[in-house]
Amino acid sequence: LFRILTNKAYIGLREFAKSKTEVDIVKASWPAIVDVEVFNRVQERLSKNKNRFKPDEWKRYPYPLTELLVCGECGKKLGGKSAHGKNRKHHYYGHPRQLNSDGVTHLERCRLERVRAERIEDILLTSLKKVIETPGVIEHWLEIYAKNTHSEIPAMDARLKSMDADIESKSKRVQNLVSRIAELPTEIPADAFYDQIKETNQKLNELRLAKKELLSKSISLKGQAIDQNGLIEKIKGITARLEETPIENRRPLYSNLIQFAELHPTKIRVGVIAPTLSRNQNDNQNQMQATGTDGVPGSFSNFKGNEGKVLKIAAGTRAGSTSVTIGAQDRT
Repeated sequence: LFRILTNKAYIGLREFAKSKTEVDIVKASWPAIVDVEVFNRVQERLSKNKNRFKPDEWKRYPYPLTELLVCGECGKKLGGKSAHGKNRKHHYYGHPRQLNSDGVTHLERCRLERVRAERIEDILLTSLKKVIETPGVIEHWLEIYAKNTHSEIPAMDARLKSMDADIESKSKRVQNLVSRIAELPTEIPADAFYDQIKETNQKLNELRLAKKELLSKSISLKGQAIDQNGLIEKIKGITARLEETPIENRRPLYSNLIQFAELHPTKIRVGVIAPTLSRNQNDNQNQMQATGTDGVPGSFSNFKGNEGKVLKIAAGTRAGSTSVTIGAQDRT
């Protein structure tokens, strides 16, 4: 069943094993029978199932940041691990290490190989609290967020316009080929024309799929604005609850507030799931800004979260210290 769910042949792709570690993927001669978006959603679910949480009763430490901590160097998610010291058991978030067929990859190491669980949880909570306690931090990152988001829109609109022209051109080509086939004498074979029609239709399908994905992203970018006040209240509320909630019950709270926490040797980048304004609220904010009244700037949108958009905030940390400095350069 797993092989069926991961078989790219269903989306019109063919895989060739060039070696034990390298697979070549090419366009198949048959049409796709499964939507690419559905196939990708299945892969995401399989990935989550592979790294699913262990029941709390299976382990003594609950590791509430499982699947949320990400290595900033290799991109792998860090999982809970433990080690015995002289006096007690230590808990870590570390890289998954499995013996690979090449015998080398599992030996590669990142600069930040593992972190103490209790320590990184305390640093992350302190970072989130300091984001709302330090004046101007939320406004600063919303400004960067909006600037990066708005800069993508003109390029997207130009690509969509170019795609429309390509789709129209290829559609006309198919119509012309069909007309030429109809005018051919019966004794002349039309195989070459049919091959061209088939190839052009495949390219048309690829263009339409790419346009659909780009249009979806463009709509998201032009969509709802981040609710600044709602975001501040959300961070305040959840951080307060985290402090008073037993550690074994903190995982849902973290998952509701952050999408990821990317670890670097000197900083942490946190993807905060931000609430969004409704269209009417967004229009009111724009009107307030136009008349000189204080309001939330413009339209902020980027990647979809559980209940709105994901705002990426960088919180720098000095190695070996618990102090947190907000304002590391964002890389979105």
